[in-house]
Amino acid sequence: MRRLLINLVVLGFSLAVCLPLGQLAARTFYGDVSTTGHHGDFFSRRWYAENPAQVNSLGFREREFINPPPDDLFRIAVVGDSITYGQGLLADARMTNLLQERLDPTATEIEVLNFGRPGAETIDQLEFLHSAVLPGQPDFVLLQWFVNDLEGHNKSGRPRRHRLMPNDTLHELFWRRSALYVVTQIAFDQAIRSLSDSPSYAEYMAARFADPASKDLTDYVETLSEFIGTARSAGAELGMLLYPRVPDYRDGHYPHGYLHDHILRTCATHEITCVDLRDALFAVGDNAALAVNRLDAHPSALANRIMADAVLNAFEAQWIAQKDARATP
Repeated sequence: MRRLLINLVVLGFSLAVCLPLGQLAARTFYGDVSTTGHHGDFFSRRWYAENPAQVNSLGFREREFINPPPDDLFRIAVVGDSITYGQGLLADARMTNLLQERLDPTATEIEVLNFGRPGAETIDQLEFLHSAVLPGQPDFVLLQWFVNDLEGHNKSGRPRRHRLMPNDTLHELFWRRSALYVVTQIAFDQAIRSLSDSPSYAEYMAARFADPASKDLTDYVETLSEFIGTARSAGAELGMLLYPRVPDYRDGHYPHGYLHDHILRTCATHEITCVDLRDALFAVGDNAALAVNRLDAHPSALANRIMADAVLNAFEAQWIAQKDARATP
């Protein structure tokens, strides 16, 4: 009994010393990390506290805007998820802000509005197309797409994350408050996945969507087609921007290319311009340079500049022509 008590005291003392030191080391070593791409963790909470986002009355990270717009204003609405939202970036570094600055810094003739919402899939974007975007009478709607948009709300078969701490309450407590726990949890999950024989995310997506005749793909194409038809019925022109799952690109191989091809065929069917960013982003040759930081694969400032360049190359002439045509009596 005496030896057990001594061991418990030594263990308690070791934890009391090592855990604070580990926490300090994690906060120092990852001092440049602002977010991790995971919801509600220590780093993300710190970033939101230090960089409070300007949110308008509609709940988007955007300035307030006038409805209906002035007759001489050409309005572009960019609809998307956390990529459009600009997770981990200051607003000025986002694609939409870059487009606004390069098209019309004063926003008196051309206005670019950001309707990005973290976690939103195409089915969610269809909902706020109705509720928030179209009431603003946009002349053009640019839909930003990402690989996981096809999943919709059915993620039951997605490979699960492996918890370091199985208790929900304790996991959430440490996830929100401990930098050491967050980085350990991420490393633990990656290690278990690498040792597991369970399907990878790429294999899971292929099982659901590789077959062009699969029900899951057919259902998604119907949702996307409804988005396109809804915007057109309201008088808006459309385009799409396809953002690849960059971390999965390795050694010249990208496992989700067929998903992009599915969407490109849908764009062709509806006769809309669809900008696929695979070539432009993979040409950088450094996935890390395209990520916000070491723990967050969301687009970096560099990636947003590439996005803005690609969008302008594809649509600027069209936008100017639309604006000028409308202004002609």
